[in-house]
Amino acid sequence: MSVALSKVWTEEEFLSWARRQEGRYEFDGFKPVAMAGGSANHGRIIGNIQAALRGRLRGTPCSYFGPELGIRTTAGKIRYPDTLVTCTRFPGTSYIAPDPVIVFEVISPDSGGRDRIRSCANMPRCQASAAMSLSNPPALV
Repeated sequence: MSVALSKVWTEEEFLSWARRQEGRYEFDGFKPVAMAGGSANHGRIIGNIQAALRGRLRGTPCSYFGPELGIRTTAGKIRYPDTLVTCTRFPGTSYIAPDPVIVFEVISPDSGGRDRIRSCANMPRCQASAAMSLSNPPALV
């Protein structure tokens, strides 16, 4: 990243900047934070979650997205969960999903500390969060 990070960024500045980057970033409320790529197993788990959601959401007003669509938290952060579900209609040109009702995170051994602290606590309409571990089979809901 070739940007001086001495000033606090706004969400709009972050979103405008992030769209022009080759790598992926989240916004911690102050500045961009680089995100690492996932493993093949990480991608498989995301694919399985989304395949299961596809059938369950058919015929409902809800849709799944991820990981390219961001969500805003009440703490002023923008993050990109592995998968999310929203039942709110919004423009296809949006980079932020409104009102997520469930958020899914695949926890890898090196990101577990960061991913585990993510939950619905900072999203008013979110009803549940689920974390699947690459190293432990049980899911945390």
